[in-house]
Amino acid sequence: MKVASLEVTTDCNLACAYCPRPRSADYMELSVFRDVLSRCRRDGFDAVALGGGEPFLHPGIRLFTEIASAEGFSVTITTNATLPDVIPSCSSISSLSVSVGKGEWRAVLAGATRYPFPVTANILLLRDGMAQVKDYTADVLGLGCDRLLFLSYKGADGRLRPADEDLLRLVAFSQFLADRFGVAAGLDAYALRRLGLVRRCREGFVRYDVRGRTHPCCFPDCEYYCT
Repeated sequence: MKVASLEVTTDCNLACAYCPRPRSADYMELSVFRDVLSRCRRDGFDAVALGGGEPFLHPGIRLFTEIASAEGFSVTITTNATLPDVIPSCSSISSLSVSVGKGEWRAVLAGATRYPFPVTANILLLRDGMAQVKDYTADVLGLGCDRLLFLSYKGADGRLRPADEDLLRLVAFSQFLADRFGVAAGLDAYALRRLGLVRRCREGFVRYDVRGRTHPCCFPDCEYYCT
């Protein structure tokens, strides 16, 4: 499945220390959103991932999801779980990803069965952070969520970027979860590429910013940004 990432807003109600994104309050306009969907269809994309910033801060997020879904796209939203009351209004989405450790993530995951779409827990690995990853994973599984995605920090701060040893432990841990518990634990392409397990990140991926401009990746500080 070809997935396009859409930055529907740069607005965010958190200030995570590891996030390099500038703080602003720009919102993708409806006309830009429709144009981006047309370009996605033209280029053969099957799915759109709506992010930010915090996408639920966009006043038109429900309309955006309804339009994209009506046009046949699989629609995913990634949230920091600070606005859980807005989630049910976007019932037309195909899936929801929740950033673990932020907002009311535990409450969202604990109540995930009430949504008409699957919910995935996103867990971030920072340098020397495998103990935190394992603690979060135990919490997530205890809340009844068995869909996990492990992400790796991709910024410019070397103090936060995982070492190869961290990434190797993450790969082994995800395999352990699958073998022992049957848990769907995915890894982002960055970790696999750092370890030489894949040659490139996702083929055909594109990022649309809030103005509708295209970028090769969501993380401009990543060493693989233009390759």
